[in-house]
Amino acid sequence: MASCFTQLTSRIVLGIALILMPWGTLSSSVPTPPSCAWLLHVSALTGLTVLVFLSFETTRVRAWAVIIIFLYSALLELLQHFNPMRHGSMEDVGANALGCVAGLLVYTFSLWIHQAVRNSPKTCPNENADVHKSR
Repeated sequence: MASCFTQLTSRIVLGIALILMPWGTLSSSVPTPPSCAWLLHVSALTGLTVLVFLSFETTRVRAWAVIIIFLYSALLELLQHFNPMRHGSMEDVGANALGCVAGLLVYTFSLWIHQAVRNSPKTCPNENADVHKSR
């Protein structure tokens, strides 16, 4: 479970990111992404998904938030067709979906690591060996 500070901070960062997404995807002042744009899409949606998991506690809210973020990103891809300097694609939508799945995996793996470290023995094995040698 995330602390109240972590939840609040994650919600603020998530809100700012969602507000800035249209500027980054629809603005003509932002240069067109390079050929590795799929990596930017996957990275962005991975980060947003992790922020969702840090921001909310219940599975239902998390699932709906990830779905809404994915649909929001797909809508922004569609809106790019109305800007002559930008173009959206189904490949970008697919990269966004992959980013949502990657975010789920990153969060799950991080949680698993955190629990493994928290449940590990509190003493270092070398300390016990040194105690027995000194006797």
